[in-house]
Amino acid sequence: MPRVLLVRHAHAIDDRAGLEDEARYLTSKGRRVTREVAAKLAELGLVPTRILTSPLVRAVQTAEILATIEAFEGPVEVHPPLTPGNPVALALAPLEDAGQHDLVFLVGHEPAMSAYAAHLLGVRRFPSFKKAGACLVRLRADGAGSFEWMLVPKTLELVESIDEIEA
Repeated sequence: MPRVLLVRHAHAIDDRAGLEDEARYLTSKGRRVTREVAAKLAELGLVPTRILTSPLVRAVQTAEILATIEAFEGPVEVHPPLTPGNPVALALAPLEDAGQHDLVFLVGHEPAMSAYAAHLLGVRRFPSFKKAGACLVRLRADGAGSFEWMLVPKTLELVESIDEIEA
């Protein structure tokens, strides 16, 4: 069964910095934390078959750092429906083509990431993702998903129960 790793972009410069929202880029902390998350994912043996990202700079930069996971062979793909405000079904449409052994990383923004997780898991609400936070979902043949874990970027620990995720 395919899996999807939902990832929120890392820390970006403040929206008061005078840039348009689309142009906000990762801070040095954001880059460092994303490298740590990528190292943890590699340690867990997670090598994506595809990485799709929102076109906003901070998400693209997060995805590019995740693409440094050894053995990843593809380019980062910009998927405009991952931009905030688009319908969930449109953002998740590439998962319909995922093969049985695929692992697709989707990199985007809150509150969309928690909405995608809720949709895939068939729950009403899903806790908010921390910046650079990641959630692994295993997709079943019927299109529904099962929660595997959520990675807390601050501690690099895996939370294996939705009920234990801090809001």
